Order: sequence, then C-alpha cells, then structure tokens
Amino acid sequence: RTVQQVKQLMDNLSSIAGTMCHLEAESAQFVFGEKYDITLTEGGQTDKMQLWADNSSPGQLTVYVCHAGSLREKIVVNSSNSVGASGSVSHLGGEGGSTWSSNISFDFTTSGVKIVSGQNIFSDDSNKFATDSSLTFRDSGVSTMTMSNKGSSAEFGSFADRGAVRHNGTMGQAMFKGTGSHNSQTYDFSSRSTFDKDGYAVANSSAASDVTVPATELPAFLADSFSIEAPSGWDCTGGKSIIVNADTSAHQACQHSHNMNFDCFGAEFAQGDNENIQ
Repeated sequence: RTVQQVKQLMDNLSSIAGTMCHLEAESAQFVFGEKYDITLTEGGQTDKMQLWADNSSPGQLTVYVCHAGSLREKIVVNSSNSVGASGSVSHLGGEGGSTWSSNISFDFTTSGVKIVSGQNIFSDDSNKFATDSSLTFRDSGVSTMTMSNKGSSAEFGSFADRGAVRHNGTMGQAMFKGTGSHNSQTYDFSSRSTFDKDGYAVANSSAASDVTVPATELPAFLADSFSIEAPSGWDCTGGKSIIVNADTSAHQACQHSHNMNFDCFGAEFAQGDNENIQ
C-alpha cells in the first residue's frame, strides 16, 4: 500500500509534466506572461482550458491552469539549475459529488537525488480520507518512502494505515501498520517484509542494516483539521483564444504514460512476518 500511494503521487506529478510538455510543443504559440483561452483537441475529443504562465516575479515561474473557467491547478517553479528544478503543485477537483485536493512539493536540484512529497484529501457522500506521502530517491545509497492514510468508508469502516520503505538498489524492506474497523469488528496488525531488487520477498533475517526500517520511521497522520488551500491568483479571464491540436507529431512525446498497474497482493509476493508495533 505504501508503494501504491507513492505511485499515485508520482502519477499526479507525471500528469503535470504532460501539461508542460504540451506547452513546450506549442512554444511558437505561447509567450510567457500572456493569458490564453485554449481549445485543445486530442484523440477526437475537445477540451476547453485557460492558461497563464506568469513570469513577472524574478526567479519564479507560476503556471495557472483553469478548466471550465475555474482555477484547478497552480504550478510554481521557484528554483532551477543545471540539474533540475524545485517547486510545488496545488490541485483542486470535483465531479459527481466527489471532491479532491492535493498539494505536491518537488526538488530535483541536487544531482543524484529526487525528493517528492504530497498530501491528498478526498471526500464524497460515503468516503473520506487524507493521505500524506513522501519519496526520496537516490541514484546511490538508500532511497526511502513513507505513507500515512486515514479515513472512513461506508463500505469498509474506518482505517488508519502507515508504511515506510527503505531500498539500497539491491535489497529493500517495508514496514506497515494498519488499524481500523470492518463489519463492526476492529483490527490492529503490523508486518515487516524484506524483498530483493525484483520485489520478491526474502527472509527478514537477510536484511542489511542500511535497509532495516525502524518503527520510528512510520510517519504521523495528518491532523483531522488539516486542509489544503485551493489554488488562487487568477480568475481565468482575459485570455487570447488559440487552438491546439495535440494529435500532431510535435506532441507524441507527451503521450507517454507512466500509469502502469500492478498488484502487490498477488500470491507470488509474500506479505511478510507479523510484528507487533505499538
């Protein structure tokens, strides 16, 4: 579950990267500082969006993305160098009685290190949860990821899950603790799994000291009062009308999808040894 939650975080960031890729492909039409009302055609579908890449603040680029006249995403790049960039992405969405919001921070400015963290809140008529995830990926040394997810579901009851993972490139270990209720019954369990570079479980006793996850690395939950500020800074008006055809060859590189589905609960993946964690 820890990996799946962090994967969702990366999928959200990948979606933003796709938007930026389309902008680069249309660089002949877009000018920094201008506001645009865009008709986007892709795969036979047409979408309306408004966009403003605001570079009026020295050393900072802020990209506002609106849909149906409502501000949905705000991307802030506040630092960059020859290695990469750092910044944040805030997102607000809603459809069919569901609402969701997220905030992602990223830092790719250090060679060999990529840091991403984010919070996500979702609610609808019968479900509500808040997730906090982080990933520090190192080309060499130990990479880490953490996740906490707390909420309730009309179908499954309440849940409060926490996980932490360490990986050194050849071996890793995951620790997980879950508590909650289901069908009027409470549960409280914890486990530790050690795995090889391909993700297959091996004996916990074989874990190297640098990947052994201490219980103290299980993250705290977001506070019940935690909220994510909605994107702000533009009313989505005043844009120049343009048409973008995303089916042209210039946009092909933007179509690549990283949303690979996988099952971490298959029979070939042992779930680890039970371990009591207070």
